Amino acid sequence: PIWEASNGVQRFDTTVAYRSSDYSLTGRVESWKIGGEFQLLDGLRLRTTKSRDVREPTFGERFEAGGGGATIIDPVGNRSYTITANTGGNPNLLPEIADTITAGIVWEPTFASWIDGFQVSADWYEIDVRDRVGSLGAQRIVDDCFAGTTELCQYIFRDNTGQIGRVLNVNLNVAAALTSGVDLEMRYDMEPDFFSSQNEQLSFRVFAGYLGENSVQATPGAINRDDVGSLQSPEWTTTATVRYN
Repeated sequence: PIWEASNGVQRFDTTVAYRSSDYSLTGRVESWKIGGEFQLLDGLRLRTTKSRDVREPTFGERFEAGGGGATIIDPVGNRSYTITANTGGNPNLLPEIADTITAGIVWEPTFASWIDGFQVSADWYEIDVRDRVGSLGAQRIVDDCFAGTTELCQYIFRDNTGQIGRVLNVNLNVAAALTSGVDLEMRYDMEPDFFSSQNEQLSFRVFAGYLGENSVQATPGAINRDDVGSLQSPEWTTTATVRYN
């Protein structure tokens, strides 16, 4: 601890980390983390972290490619038809960079012996990503190009009649992504006595996640789309487990 009270109940701890990485394709990037944990009362802790996180694109994200078809609605003429859609790698990808902030509270009640082993925690988080790697989908590339995001128009190919024949739905460094929410956890560990001759352990755990925002912006100035509430990004997720040893 950096600081500890004379009675040993209150204390303040920190975590500091730093890393410098040098990639052959994209050069040097730096990541770091600083965190603090404050034992406020017996059984009650506050914690927070702030970090700069980086992720280099994988080999597959850069070089693997595939093909297929897609049905789009062409804003030019408002027509629907099937096109060729090439998917996969982009060798020009940059590393993802994220700024992450978390803050939370942990409570382990100590007022009664029967509740020993119970713990509840709540943590708020916000992850702000730049140069996020992802594919937009053929329809969104067409829509955003038509709406004025000219950087995406290079991935659309029209034939002599003006009809779209092919869209390159490749991995891109989208401009930004923001995810925020709250994680809740309740846990209770106990030692039952079902069989007197055995050492036993029984644990209950409930984990719930609330997703407040999960938005992606294709390029600077493009429409910021939040998909919270969709099938891929539900607002609430919950998992409950029981384990007996």
